[in-house]
Amino acid sequence: MDCHYCGAPATTKDHIVPISYNYSNRPKNHRSRGGETVDCCHECNSLLGAKALFSVEERAHEIAECLERRYKKELKAPVWTDEDLAELGPSLRKQIKAKQFLRDEILERVRNSVSVAQGLLERALPLWSLS
Repeated sequence: MDCHYCGAPATTKDHIVPISYNYSNRPKNHRSRGGETVDCCHECNSLLGAKALFSVEERAHEIAECLERRYKKELKAPVWTDEDLAELGPSLRKQIKAKQFLRDEILERVRNSVSVAQGLLERALPLWSLS
């Protein structure tokens, strides 16, 4: 199964209303009941923790913002063309390709989180399929 928020492999469940939250103090207009869960990866579940967010959309929006903050450096990395990479030695080229792969994976996770936050039913397309 995949994480409902970012699309990474799911290893845990996220409680839409955190277990630790005092249910008598939750807002009257929230859309979740205490027992609702979604499949979630460990990182997204850890980022959300016990934050008082009461809908999947709110939680997905928070995930997108947290992932952007956490991976700010990786997301700002330049995109190298094949011509640029061809000029480099094999060791450096391998390192840069690995960083570009990581950047693409992070961007896809952020895009998936934004799609869920916006209430879209379909997951975002992988970035490399858009060109």
